[in-house]
Amino acid sequence: MQCFVDCVFCYLKQAANCMGIAGVDEETQHRVLYDLMDDIKTLDRSRTPAENSTELLLNVYRAIGSNAPCPYPIPPGRRHVRHWYRQRH
Repeated sequence: MQCFVDCVFCYLKQAANCMGIAGVDEETQHRVLYDLMDDIKTLDRSRTPAENSTELLLNVYRAIGSNAPCPYPIPPGRRHVRHWYRQRH
């Protein structure tokens, strides 16, 4: 599967949701989203939306200085996600 125009909106929406959950202030959210727009321009459109989304969200986590942006405990069945994230951070 490749990326389409509709994917761009979703990337920005995911980033905004992530920062909202993490409690990031609005001024920082704007700065990160504007920087993310530059990152989106360089994405490989032949990759899947999930691959590109993961890359962008990792950039968001770095930009907001968070290694675990989710403020609530991760359910046992999803702890592998945090392990996977830490390997790539």
